[in-house]
Amino acid sequence: MDEEDGLRKRYNEATQWALTGEPLLSDGALWTIDGGKAKAVHGPKKDMKLVVDFNHRQNHAFPMWRRTGPWFESDTQDAFWDETFSTWTDTKPKGPFHLYNADIFGYPLDSPTSLYGSISLMDAHSATPTVAIFNAIASETWIELE
Repeated sequence: MDEEDGLRKRYNEATQWALTGEPLLSDGALWTIDGGKAKAVHGPKKDMKLVVDFNHRQNHAFPMWRRTGPWFESDTQDAFWDETFSTWTDTKPKGPFHLYNADIFGYPLDSPTSLYGSISLMDAHSATPTVAIFNAIASETWIELE
């Protein structure tokens, strides 16, 4: 996924190692994009039901490449672009990196809010359909099951 006129191209080699072959796509799925919402419909319209809803509250903001600039109109950027470790400074030439992997000592193992991993995959299973959403740019993604 890239911005239309982005400053840089994103890493786009996942198909080289993530897939063992070309995915088989269902013949009956119809994709529409309207007003920033994407919808996939499968099967006859009379039998339609919502199976999975991604970003229905519009809380997911897709990160874009940005040029270095003032942080909230001040001179302090709080390690947003440059970050110094002892004597070495990471200038983050491609901007901030947004995937978070945390290994926290004493983390409760039965917590529903896991901090491990940085690939967002949401599966929805029921008696009839199974659907999945893979978010290739999974920065700070929260998946809420209702």
